Amino acid sequence: MQRHVQKFNDQLRTFARTLAPAKVAALERKVALEGLRRLVLKTPVDTGRARGGWQVVIGRFPQGPTDRLDPTGEGTIQAGAGVIAAIRTPRRCVLSNNVEYIEKLEHGGSRQAPDGMLRRTVDELNAMFA
Repeated sequence: MQRHVQKFNDQLRTFARTLAPAKVAALERKVALEGLRRLVLKTPVDTGRARGGWQVVIGRFPQGPTDRLDPTGEGTIQAGAGVIAAIRTPRRCVLSNNVEYIEKLEHGGSRQAPDGMLRRTVDELNAMFA
C-alpha cells in the first residue's frame, strides 16, 4: 500500500517540477480536495465515525483520531476544504484517518467498500495524470 501511494507522490513531484509554484499550489489544492471528497464518500457508514475521521493537515501527520461523527461526510469535506484552501505555496498536504479500524475497512472489512477507499482513490487520481 505504501509503495502504491509513494509511486503516486513521485509522479506528482515530477509533474510539479515542470510548473510554476503558484500553479503547483493550485493543482495541489484541486488534487487534495478531489482526493478528500472521494475518500470520504467511499468510506463505509455505520455511525459516521470513519467518515468523520478523515483529517487534512499541512506539513505533518495528524496525531490521534477526531471525535466527529459525520454520516453524510459533508462536514468532514467542508472542514478539510478550509485547510486545503489555505495552501498558497507547494506544501505536503496529508489526508489521514486515525480511526482505529480504518485499516480493516481499507482491506475489505465492510461490504460497503470491499475494495477499500484509499487504494481506489489513489488509482483514480493517478489516472488523471496518466
